[in-house]
Amino acid sequence: MDNNTYLINCTDPFDYLNSLEELGNRRHKLWNGYELAFNKYNVKTNCQIFIKDDLHFYRTDSSVADNIVLKVREEKVDRNYIDLRMNCFGNSSSIIMDKELQLQQVHEKEQSLHIFLKRELIDLNKELLDAKMKNAYLQPKIKSLSEHILSIPATGNNNALLIEGKLLELSYVFLNYLHTPVLSTPSFLSNDHNLKCLGTAKEILDMEFADPPTIKALSKRVGINTNQLKVGFKYMYGSTIRQYIINLRLSEARQLILNSKISIGEICNKVGYTNHGHFSSLYRERFGQTPVSERVA
Repeated sequence: MDNNTYLINCTDPFDYLNSLEELGNRRHKLWNGYELAFNKYNVKTNCQIFIKDDLHFYRTDSSVADNIVLKVREEKVDRNYIDLRMNCFGNSSSIIMDKELQLQQVHEKEQSLHIFLKRELIDLNKELLDAKMKNAYLQPKIKSLSEHILSIPATGNNNALLIEGKLLELSYVFLNYLHTPVLSTPSFLSNDHNLKCLGTAKEILDMEFADPPTIKALSKRVGINTNQLKVGFKYMYGSTIRQYIINLRLSEARQLILNSKISIGEICNKVGYTNHGHFSSLYRERFGQTPVSERVA
């Protein structure tokens, strides 16, 4: 076995704890969970783990060399779980645990979360579940809660209490989303041209969110009528165009607040807001604190 490959147990929470301890993690009890600290094999990480009857979840901060690979200890992992994951780079996945899983860490200073849900909590057939999982992270509430959780460092009892509460809320929102009836696909989305137009509209908004075109102007640019644009966009991306723009603006603002020295006022203007009070209100609603308090923290 490669010297940089390490075996872990992935889904059973206590076996997961034990297998990580075997690699050298230091473990201690938290408010209502466990914390692991690790600093060897070119890996530096802190992980908080919370275990409930029908679900468990992990919140991890890590800096990992790109030649480190984690593999599950069994040939097949537990088929009774669904694994949801998101990290600070905007990468997300949802895996029905029915085959061998290999995880490769390639980022430095990564914040990530995992939620493992028992399949028995989800009364959906495989086809419907697959369709739901595909679009889960396009849901604004799921996305905003995930970003808030990832903003809380995975260390200390006080943070553990907040992380646990938010992870429970995210689990509740996710389960509600899974059990919300799927809307029938609009007939005009069977047309490849219309699908391409909607994809182009999203690309334009991703690039021009600070000064976006009006819906009427956007529909002309991509070649689809305004009603199809609005209905199709919400169906495909789980959000109205207006809310999608707000989400992009706030996500960009938060990255600048945390990772630059640009003033809050400049950031507000840079992402497309002229009313600083309105911007601050939206930011606090999304992330749980004002732009000023987040930068100070």
